[in-house]
Amino acid sequence: MGMFWRSYAAFFFGAAWVVGYCIISPLAYLIPYWRHLVVVASFPSCVLGVFYYFTIPESYHYMVSKGKSKDLSNWLKNLNRFKKETELSAEILISEHMKHQKSDGSEDKNFFVQLISHKRILFYTFVLSYLWVCDTFVYYGLSLFSTELAGNKFWNYILSGLIELPSYAVSPYLLNKIGRRLFVSLSHFLAAFSFLGTIFVESPTVSLLLWLTGKFGISCAFTCLFVYASEVFPTNLRSGCIGACEVLARLGGVFAPQANELVSL
Repeated sequence: MGMFWRSYAAFFFGAAWVVGYCIISPLAYLIPYWRHLVVVASFPSCVLGVFYYFTIPESYHYMVSKGKSKDLSNWLKNLNRFKKETELSAEILISEHMKHQKSDGSEDKNFFVQLISHKRILFYTFVLSYLWVCDTFVYYGLSLFSTELAGNKFWNYILSGLIELPSYAVSPYLLNKIGRRLFVSLSHFLAAFSFLGTIFVESPTVSLLLWLTGKFGISCAFTCLFVYASEVFPTNLRSGCIGACEVLARLGGVFAPQANELVSL
């Protein structure tokens, strides 16, 4: 997928996420016992996991790096159905990849050795991991805290999901219009100032509006991180670096349930 359309693809993934997010609320209303709710909510993933294995093609970069010429040839044939035909063959692509690996000396190095040898990429990994931890903590903390807001907790949870739809619609345009780095900064500032504003207001309505604005901002930030991280890391380190960011982000998810305890402070 080209760089221009890559950010717009985030909208469709985000919209699907919102649908699943909002469905949890009526399920929780119908199935109040949390253990039963977890089983019901997890069942579609078990079924779709098997379905996806037989339907979703393997990644282009993975097939090239692993030298899977037969699978790559089939991938290129499918590609030619949707865009202008390319004269490149699987053998040429794999050969060029191997030459590139030999030229930069990365052929026999494992991920950690390559990462340490690239100081700038290592720095990017630390920065994006920090942002990912913070965003995960804030995002899931807000989702859990939504049931503590004034009003019906089921509707509040749905609203906290629906407010993400505008973020997925706006983010692709602004990512291409003002650039990745600036929009990452602005979305985090919007979330921070919105949540700080809730400290100084007494009205429940204004507080809810600021809360939803902050949720909008953190959703934009999350969209930015996924697009930005997929572009800032080189191909041979991309999956490992994003994986490291995702693993460290779970620290934010672990502490997110404690957000409700901050109310008593």
